[in-house]
Amino acid sequence: MKLWLLTLIDNDALRASAPVVTGFVVRAEDETAARKLAAVFAESEGRAAWHDPTVTKCEELTADGPAQVVLLDFRAGS
Repeated sequence: MKLWLLTLIDNDALRASAPVVTGFVVRAEDETAARKLAAVFAESEGRAAWHDPTVTKCEELTADGPAQVVLLDFRAGS
């Protein structure tokens, strides 16, 4: 299995006031499986967004590359 980083490319869903998922880190065999898994957890951006490479990008995560935050898990207090 590989790790995949899926992110929402700027589109109307990012400007919506409804809940929207902007990214995932998933474990899957390939990009198709990663996109399919992400789509299951879609919110107002819709499941189709995670299958469409013009709306979302999907890249394999490896140990190589620049230092970066892969996941920021944030919960706003009420």
